[in-house]
Amino acid sequence: MNDEMDHPGAPGDDQPPSTPPSTPPSTPPTPPPAPPSGGTPPPPGPSAPPPPAVGTLEGNSDARMWAMLCHLLALIGLVVPLANFLVPLIVWQVKKNEYPFVDDQGKESLNFQITIAIIGFALLVLSLVPFVGCLTILLALLLLIPWIVFTIIGGLKANEGIAYRYPWTLRLIK
Repeated sequence: MNDEMDHPGAPGDDQPPSTPPSTPPSTPPTPPPAPPSGGTPPPPGPSAPPPPAVGTLEGNSDARMWAMLCHLLALIGLVVPLANFLVPLIVWQVKKNEYPFVDDQGKESLNFQITIAIIGFALLVLSLVPFVGCLTILLALLLLIPWIVFTIIGGLKANEGIAYRYPWTLRLIK
């Protein structure tokens, strides 16, 4: 018998000689990420986020919702007399100690509603004067439009977390 024929890679064999299995080249470990440019890396562990910009509120959706309600619930005054400042007053009193944003926006809403009530009362008194009553009814209707518009804008801004300030408002509650 021919021993050379039984072994692969032997002389006279047409197959190329077998090579030992090679190990894949090892990859070097990746370096840690570089710190942000111009500074040192942040400290490990949880850190406090930066405070929100003045006049804005980030994150707390409950505070934004209650502040929005302080504004928008005043529109109940379209149906129920005196509700335009009684309902925001109740919401403000209940939530002002829990959320500083609600405290701020509740005061703002109340100041605007009280200002509107004072103007409305003055127009009511003037409507009792003969020949002036027709004019005051028109003025009251013209007052209604900005009251609704500004109240809705206040509610939308509060829902965005932005402290809204009504124009032409007496700041009676500080």
